[in-house]
Amino acid sequence: MTMAWIKAYFLRMIKRPAMIFALAFVLVATLLLTLAAKSDMSGMKCGVLACDDESASEIITKLSEQSGILDFEVYDDEGEMVRLLKRGELRFAYVFDSEFTDKYISGEIRHTVKRFSKEADIFAALADEVVFSKIADVCANIEISAFSDESEFAENAINKYNEYMDLLGNIFVYETLQGQVVSADEGSAAFPVRGFAAALVLVCALYGMQTVMSDEEKGLLLRLSPKARNCVRVLATLIPASIMAVLLILCLLASGTFSVWHTELASAIMLAVSSASFCFFISSLIKDPDTAGILTAFIFLAVTALCPVFFDIGAIVKFVKGAAMLLPPYHYLRLGGGILSAAVYSLVFFALGLLLRRLKKRE
Repeated sequence: MTMAWIKAYFLRMIKRPAMIFALAFVLVATLLLTLAAKSDMSGMKCGVLACDDESASEIITKLSEQSGILDFEVYDDEGEMVRLLKRGELRFAYVFDSEFTDKYISGEIRHTVKRFSKEADIFAALADEVVFSKIADVCANIEISAFSDESEFAENAINKYNEYMDLLGNIFVYETLQGQVVSADEGSAAFPVRGFAAALVLVCALYGMQTVMSDEEKGLLLRLSPKARNCVRVLATLIPASIMAVLLILCLLASGTFSVWHTELASAIMLAVSSASFCFFISSLIKDPDTAGILTAFIFLAVTALCPVFFDIGAIVKFVKGAAMLLPPYHYLRLGGGILSAAVYSLVFFALGLLLRRLKKRE
């Protein structure tokens, strides 16, 4: 019986006009962004200064080999790279700290990458996301190799890894050719492709929640046992969230901001699961599907305002970060560092949802 409901919800979701529109919108938006970047100045050519540091050199190699809407070229002379930037032959230029590896290991990775640009540029966040993905890839390998030397994969090692993944978000310092320097702590743009798609994963889960609540109001789930109803409630939100999570990965691949498979896949899965868990908790607080529809708009606004979807407001207003932790996209946007926290988040919110439902039954 439960499997029949799962199949029915899956077919309903992929046939719903709203779901089709959302999927098409994300694909078209990503395609337009890709085409715009490719057509603007015959594509975006970026420079990166060669560095003797081992990890920085590996990151630079990965950037020069990556394919996508951004083309990175390695330069040996910073002066030449800046001159090309002034002439408009380069869109952005990146310089890594000569002691990048040592500063990463010691936890002093903040502001170890400088990005030059001729002027304010709407594509700067996209370029930063590509560089960030390669940095996260290499730094994750540093941590994994360190863990393999240990006899046990201790809890403090996981905490250390999560701490460094948080630090990665503040590595950039920005400088225009007019000389204005802005650090990432002062409200720099976040990563729009990844952040916006993550917000839509949660919106799709909320849409599934509204659908199953509408079915409950009509009495369509009365024939199911309580356990089966809870299963349907979770899966009805997990199905649309998973569909959008797959599309999220495709968007990252199309925009050239994809990191490594195991990290991206695990992060996308946990985003869908945590979104479903969040919706299961919310649905235990309300009964009216119309209220769920209104909440969807408010929650989407909360995600875009509190999580680093467009701008990292938490870097300016510290208490915002605490509020953002209550939303699933926050943990996803930490990349590899948020997988464990997303798993804990999912368990906690699912348990709270079950507890609230049991308390309501007793009343």
